[in-house]
Amino acid sequence: MKKIFLLLTIFIIGSKLCYSADSLSYFSWNNSFTNKLNYAGRLAEPTQSALTTSLNYFTNAGFEYSLTQYYWSKTNNKLAETDAGVAYKHNLNDVYSLSAGYEHWFITKGNGENTNTLNNAFTASMDADYDWIELNIAPCLLIGKTKAFYVGADVSHSFYVDKLLCFDSIDITPTITFDWGSSTTTLQHNPKQADASSTALPKAGRKNQKTATSFMMLNYDFYLPITFYIRHFEIEPAFHYDIPVNGTATQPVSSFYYFTLAVNYKLPIKHH
Repeated sequence: MKKIFLLLTIFIIGSKLCYSADSLSYFSWNNSFTNKLNYAGRLAEPTQSALTTSLNYFTNAGFEYSLTQYYWSKTNNKLAETDAGVAYKHNLNDVYSLSAGYEHWFITKGNGENTNTLNNAFTASMDADYDWIELNIAPCLLIGKTKAFYVGADVSHSFYVDKLLCFDSIDITPTITFDWGSSTTTLQHNPKQADASSTALPKAGRKNQKTATSFMMLNYDFYLPITFYIRHFEIEPAFHYDIPVNGTATQPVSSFYYFTLAVNYKLPIKHH
């Protein structure tokens, strides 16, 4: 309860600091589905699916406040987790941007998981948006009863189509994602901050599996999202092909494919 009160206090103070005349902020309601619950190439179960829903508030000054819930199939409690977070993004120029954030994870009891093994995520991200390529690197420190470290990196290029059929535009973005992790535990959570245009993928099962090396490559994800924009809506089906590496005797890995579908709604807020 104290942590929720602290996040609400930060939200109120941050919103007041961010307010300016004629500024444009917005709410974003994001929903996504995946037919295979996984993280960094580690499947929870081959046929376990997941649904994610989040409500985000973005200010014109770069602050984001988020509340996210994760629903998993084949669990005693379908609501597996609720996250609350705050983040800040700063655009250095037209190409580079930096962001930092914090999330606390309220993991539902009763699904055979340790609810406080890793439940705090301190995140950072650096983006570079060139005309011909888009780059992102996102380290994350995970803290609870134990600690873990994660680094994700994306390389992508976007193709745009304007005014097609009933859509305002269509964005096709082939992407390759690289995941690295520490040996403290096999990664238990997806620490990447979801922005307004990305799919908020569900987070992985927390099996507390030990690994053998201090820091290693975990997964290659070949990812093809197609985003359809129509007024305030974004509809994004995507195909993924994952090639996980460095499995263990207790957690062997092999390549697999899966699908995601995201539906996002943005509500701009004009301040007067």
